[in-house]
Amino acid sequence: MQKEHYNPFLLGPVYKDFKHLVASNAIKNSPVTIDDIDRAEHIYGPALPTLQGKMTRSSPKTEPTVFVPVPLDIFEHHKFIDLHADFLFVNGIPFMHTKSANINFLSIQHCTSRNATTIKNS
Repeated sequence: MQKEHYNPFLLGPVYKDFKHLVASNAIKNSPVTIDDIDRAEHIYGPALPTLQGKMTRSSPKTEPTVFVPVPLDIFEHHKFIDLHADFLFVNGIPFMHTKSANINFLSIQHCTSRNATTIKNS
């Protein structure tokens, strides 16, 4: 059977209850069998209305920030670097994006605010 035939039933009872209704012949003249319900569950998964509000987001694994020291060769060849900085927002959270003109090094860092002290310490 096609998905359209299952949608009216799956929005109400869950698969277990629907199987019980079909097995006890509570729905008169229903062409749906228990095997059809098992196939629908396997193909379409659990009904979304039954899952809404029950699932929680798991916390992502965080990786520690690793600071790599700048090699001495770069310090010797690039004593003066033009640094360009800009702020961008992702979902309202400020980030500072920097790019060095000479060595094309890009960085992005979360900022708590956009005042001069925060920029200086970043």
